Amino acid sequence: MVDTGATNTVIDEELADELGIEATRADEVMLADGSVDKVGVGRAEIEIEDTKQVVPVYIYKGTLVGLTTLEAAGLRVNPISQKLEKVPGKLLGLAVPRTKLFLLTGDPTKCFGV
Repeated sequence: MVDTGATNTVIDEELADELGIEATRADEVMLADGSVDKVGVGRAEIEIEDTKQVVPVYIYKGTLVGLTTLEAAGLRVNPISQKLEKVPGKLLGLAVPRTKLFLLTGDPTKCFGV
């Protein structure tokens, strides 16, 4: 199940055990009801629409694909058709003229060109 309201992908403990996914760290998460819980976080290779990605997975109750996994795979949910669609990748750049930027010290002798 895809849940665009969920940031992260979640798998239940039984599935994590079956797939050999172990938590490498713990994280506090806010649940849909507003409560906070601590969960294990591991990594898994997930394939969606012929795109494979290694993503963090939160080991908890239930299984769902969250928004960050969809974005990593270059996908989004069409709200009308409720189907997954490919999204073209975007490389964003700054549209500013070439200039000199000062380091955090503000020392004009320590600057670099952009």
